[in-house]
Amino acid sequence: MTPMKAVLCILLQSLIYGFGDPISKYAFEIVPVYSALVIRYGIAITVLFLFAGKRIINELKNSKIRPLLLPSISIAIAYVVGNVAISLTEATTVAFLRSLAIIFTPVLAFVCFRISCSWKQIPILLLMLMGLYFLCGVADNGFSGIGVGDILALISALTLAGSLVFGQNALESTTPLGLTTVQTVATGIVTIVATFAIDGKVDFSTVDGLSFAILAYIGIACTIGGYLLQNAALGTISAKTIALLQCSCPVMTAGFAFLLLNEQLSLNGMIGCVIILVCLILQNYVKED
Repeated sequence: MTPMKAVLCILLQSLIYGFGDPISKYAFEIVPVYSALVIRYGIAITVLFLFAGKRIINELKNSKIRPLLLPSISIAIAYVVGNVAISLTEATTVAFLRSLAIIFTPVLAFVCFRISCSWKQIPILLLMLMGLYFLCGVADNGFSGIGVGDILALISALTLAGSLVFGQNALESTTPLGLTTVQTVATGIVTIVATFAIDGKVDFSTVDGLSFAILAYIGIACTIGGYLLQNAALGTISAKTIALLQCSCPVMTAGFAFLLLNEQLSLNGMIGCVIILVCLILQNYVKED
């Protein structure tokens, strides 16, 4: 895969997630959040083994499982903790704090693997943070203080960064499909544990046709498709570049939220979108060390 194709993979991932975020609102209003996530990952695991079961088993037989554990546990914690954070604090604050993954990723890459970040990329990272600050509404609403939800959002950002950094290392031991499968199963297990710990039970009683269709989309497209695209790109471009490119996701989400939910950005939000798009363009002209 060429670097340009890898970049397109991450932009496609952001597009898939951007569409998934607004439509998920309906499903999460009808079905309890963690029960909905159990359905999401249940569908993803079923589809993976239904259509690629033999290939997955053969690939994992020839893979070292130990290197796959860290990126899988990281991504599982990131998604579960992220949802808990949203239930405890403002969604806009969570969105901004989770975006700090673009800072944690190069730091983790250096600490764990001594991979340095180009000095030319640092201004782009800082400018991207400014864009996210405006887009996520923090510039409009401000911070209400550091609480449990904010701390959990930071943990989510750190573990998202870990899924990228450790995922790149894990691909030396397996294929993108193998890593995607282990990550999906791990997230499913953590989700079930969280469901019983937080809600006390799994409740499917309120699931209707539309909510199930939405959960099927985010299970197949967002989980399988999103994980596969990310892991395929990790084989070509660096984790820190992917973290930067994934900042396009809030822009995609804002666009689909406008089209589907008629949610309009404030002036600060529009400024944030422009800053992020400029950063994504500038990134193409900055070579990594």
